[in-house]
Amino acid sequence: MGDSYEKVQEKRATIDSLTKLEIIMEALVLMRMFGGKKEGEKGYLLFCGSNPEEEEGEQQNAEWEGRINLIKKLLKSNDAKVERVDQRLNKVEGRITTLEDEFRRLKSTIDENHYEVIRTLKNLKSS
Repeated sequence: MGDSYEKVQEKRATIDSLTKLEIIMEALVLMRMFGGKKEGEKGYLLFCGSNPEEEEGEQQNAEWEGRINLIKKLLKSNDAKVERVDQRLNKVEGRITTLEDEFRRLKSTIDENHYEVIRTLKNLKSS
């Protein structure tokens, strides 16, 4: 959507000019129809436009708004991805904790068996 918005902004000046020309043509037709002036008599056509500096500022603001919306969209997308990664990490951490507990249990069993073997060997040597 950000790209579409920027494309519209690029075409904005052209579309504005075409619209102004259409309005001028319509005004000329209406002046001829309802003007009441004789042919050859001079009249006035008033044209109101906006301040170019204001237009430029508005255009820059619009471009920034388009980019800001794009950045917001990307941030939302990244937030969702980060959330999924966090969930996966939590699962992995749970599995690691389970494995650590299992290793401690196995080490304890091995230690017990080792001491049992040592006691048995000492008993065999003593007898």
